[in-house]
Amino acid sequence: MKLILFAGGPGSGKTSVIRRLAERLREDGYSVYIIRDWAREIIRREKKKGSDGILPWTNRLEFERLVLKHYIREYEKIFNENPSLFDMILEDGGGFATKAYCNVDGIPTPNEYEVLLRYIDRVDLVFLMDLPRRYHKDSERWEDYDYAIKIHFEIMNLHKQLFHNKIVLVKYMEKLDDKVNYVYSVLMEKLF
Repeated sequence: MKLILFAGGPGSGKTSVIRRLAERLREDGYSVYIIRDWAREIIRREKKKGSDGILPWTNRLEFERLVLKHYIREYEKIFNENPSLFDMILEDGGGFATKAYCNVDGIPTPNEYEVLLRYIDRVDLVFLMDLPRRYHKDSERWEDYDYAIKIHFEIMNLHKQLFHNKIVLVKYMEKLDDKVNYVYSVLMEKLF
């Protein structure tokens, strides 16, 4: 099993690349599991409740703690229950970015981050996505462009520190298929 992390700021194309890459890998006979972007999922769930609940703009620290708990729970499930079930795990964003958000916002990193760091050696490859050329907010992407740029660079620097020898930079490409082809070729070259 290979764990591949996709990191970058909001709007950098992580989710789009992962979805298309997973399709291609499955077509080639690989079993793939996607660890979703839990920050977006939690925002979606909390907004659906119709309250101000645990959202990044109402309670940043508790939001990050909740994000970490979800990533940790998925790691425990993947690595403890049946680690040979999938050929590849594609992780969208990842809990490691939590520290970057905390750094930018000037808040302490939740203690749960230490638990997540126990899994750092399980990551096989990290694709760092380039800055988006276009950016738009949506129902879960709440950051303005200036904040998105700031968090993007913090995420990049943090991941370079944590995974320095496992980093692959994905330069901006206009066409999604070009990005997916590049990522796919790097995966095949480096991991198989």
